[in-house]
Amino acid sequence: RLIRPSTGERNYHIFYQFLAAATSEERSYLGLDGLYVDHFKLLNCTGGTMDRRDGVVDGEMHREMLDAMVTIGFEPETISSILRLIT
Repeated sequence: RLIRPSTGERNYHIFYQFLAAATSEERSYLGLDGLYVDHFKLLNCTGGTMDRRDGVVDGEMHREMLDAMVTIGFEPETISSILRLIT
C-alpha cells in the first residue's frame, strides 16, 4: 500500500501530517526547506489525491501525535529521532 496505493488513495499519512504542520525550523533541521507534498514522487503516485476527504486536518493530527508522545513520556531526543526517521 505504501508503494502502490489504489487510485485516489493516499499513502504515508504521517508524512503528509508532518508537512502540513512543520515549522520552518523543523523543515530546515530535517532538510525539507521549500519542499511540500507535490515535491515527493512517492506521494504523487496516487492520481493527484493529496488532500483528505474525511474532514480530518493533517496539521492537527500531527500536533495531536506530538502531544501524545509527550504525554506518554517520550523524551525530546526520541521525538526528534522519530521525525528524522519518517522524513
